[in-house]
Amino acid sequence: MDTQEATETLVVEGATTALAAEENETTQVVVGTISLEEAKKLRQEAHSLRRRMHEFEAKAKAEEDAKLSETERLRKQLDEAQAALKAKELTDMRLKAAKAAGLAEVLADRLQGETEDDLAVDAITLAKAMPKVTAVISATNPGVQPRLSQEAIARMTPDEINKNWEAVSAALVNR
Repeated sequence: MDTQEATETLVVEGATTALAAEENETTQVVVGTISLEEAKKLRQEAHSLRRRMHEFEAKAKAEEDAKLSETERLRKQLDEAQAALKAKELTDMRLKAAKAAGLAEVLADRLQGETEDDLAVDAITLAKAMPKVTAVISATNPGVQPRLSQEAIARMTPDEINKNWEAVSAALVNR
């Protein structure tokens, strides 16, 4: 064996040993001589198998990530639906508490609390704090005037009858 062949044999033996150690396989390394062409063929085959293994691992990871992404998307939709339902229920409870306390519906959004009891207490507190509205009768807003009696109409001057003509005519029609 010349030096060239001995070097190739050592290189092939070292490559085969390194390849077996790299693959973590419990294969038995046969120390012997193989040709350089056979070594190249084995190296290419090992490289091809490693590449295919990495491709399969990447594909499996991508499929798992896609499933995880789908799960995350569904989880997000569930969270959004639950939040919308909670907001609707809270709005309904606010309206119910406002109505029970005698408040206008526009004031229902101002009520504080998360439970019906909290909202009811806040609605009552707000209702007590609201000023009492009384009807104010003014010249521009006369409100509902009482019916005129025959005696009241008889005591009126012609100018007063003209000013209150609608009330006078209503009283005369309903005799």
